[in-house]
Amino acid sequence: MKNQESCMFRMIYSLRPDKQIFEMPVSFFRNSVGQQLAKEYPANADMVIGIPESGVYSALGYSDESKIPFQFGIIKDEYSRRTLIYENPKIRSEILREKLTAIPDIVRGKRIVVMDETIASGKTLAVAVNMLKNAGAKEIHVRIPSPIMLFNCRDNILEKDAELIAAKYFAKGAFNKEEIEEELKKYFEIDSLKFLSLDGFLKCFNYKYNISPCTECLMKDNKNNLFSKNENN
Repeated sequence: MKNQESCMFRMIYSLRPDKQIFEMPVSFFRNSVGQQLAKEYPANADMVIGIPESGVYSALGYSDESKIPFQFGIIKDEYSRRTLIYENPKIRSEILREKLTAIPDIVRGKRIVVMDETIASGKTLAVAVNMLKNAGAKEIHVRIPSPIMLFNCRDNILEKDAELIAAKYFAKGAFNKEEIEEELKKYFEIDSLKFLSLDGFLKCFNYKYNISPCTECLMKDNKNNLFSKNENN
């Protein structure tokens, strides 16, 4: 339960932006990781968009730091359901297509930085990327304001058998961050893809608030990744 209270995934995804964890505003944190990501991985682009709703605050932070304009290039049906609670991949894909819409008049011919809170199964990002391509986007540069999610959560923040796309490439021998980023870039058929570093992520917690979040599901350094899953169980 203690790990659930300080879960990084809740901060980046599931909590409402007006909530707080240990007096740290969720909206402030999401904006901060977006700013940090822009410092670590800038992009030559015409606009920044966030996949609604959990990617929007980070996209605003990236825009603030990079000075690249923020646009609502993807919108969401306000009555849509959260997709991660559905185990059936076909149902999740159908819901994703229903809930997200790219706006051609905004994205056509543009180089776009796309922000989502994390990549778990990758299905949300895949649908968003496909929509942006169909809407005429010139380039797509994905920036993820959290480290690589590599292990399933023992405290059941995600479903026990959650499909983590990065773990598949790790199992095939992609043992470092750069290799996984390159494999995912090829998988999504985009121009670039970068995750926020673990150090940069933790810096956003410690900048103003003394919080030590649970990061057991995240990719650590190369050596620790090989053992951390068993050691933490």
